[in-house]
Amino acid sequence: MISVHLTRQNHLKFFQASELRHFFLQKSKIFRRLYQK
Repeated sequence: MISVHLTRQNHLKFFQASELRHFFLQKSKIFRRLYQK
């Protein structure tokens, strides 16, 4: 469980990492569709 008292900087890093992960997941879905065709 994520501790509530995260520092602001760590929270920003975590947010950016989750955004990147979401971006790459979206990209991988598109690539999978292309490879399936």
